[in-house]
Amino acid sequence: MISSFHSLLTMSAMRCGWENWDEQDGGEVLRLHSVLHPGYILVSQERDHFRIVPDITGVELSAQYITPDCLDAFLTSLAKQVGDDCHDMPPVVAGDDGVPPTQTEALAQQRLGQARYRAALMALWNGACALTGVDIPELLRASHAKPWSDASDRERLDPFNGLLLEVRFDQLFDQGLISFNDDGIMMTSVRLSTDHCRRLGITPNMRLRFIRPAHLPYLAWHRERVFRDRNA
Repeated sequence: MISSFHSLLTMSAMRCGWENWDEQDGGEVLRLHSVLHPGYILVSQERDHFRIVPDITGVELSAQYITPDCLDAFLTSLAKQVGDDCHDMPPVVAGDDGVPPTQTEALAQQRLGQARYRAALMALWNGACALTGVDIPELLRASHAKPWSDASDRERLDPFNGLLLEVRFDQLFDQGLISFNDDGIMMTSVRLSTDHCRRLGITPNMRLRFIRPAHLPYLAWHRERVFRDRNA
């Protein structure tokens, strides 16, 4: 699959409720799936079209040939159709591992929430790292400024409660080794030496690509409760 098609497809899939994917047939086919929906969508490239074959229980649809400009609408319609069907699915029960149903349901709800949160961040940041602009989905993580354990249900799903970051910066942000001021400029912990910063690719005056007023209360919370001091 041509890289531009691969990038277009994965970004569209994330926006439209299919937040996970893996490659098949040496990368010629992408299999889209989601914790929100049962089944899969198989996508390959056919010249200037996407060939889409749903493999979803209850959805009877032959292969469809979709142009890039219609991709979002088609994937969204599939997600909605499957989502509507899911309301009649039986409740989650304990598996062979003996996890009680209530705990299993809680874990399932957390996975659903995290998937929705990642999809919202991908849409907000146009599928690219909030700091560096890197747009490789496999390298991006949905960071929380106010951690899941401390946040309300609304805050957990609020795309302004965090940032879409490359793996390395996600870990630094999560561990409080970096934070951001109200102008989006990166702040580094005293625990990071000049040599650490150089090796990690942190340069002076690194800043977020943009910042919105809704980010500010969460970033303030992160600075006060998570950030481990700051350099003078």
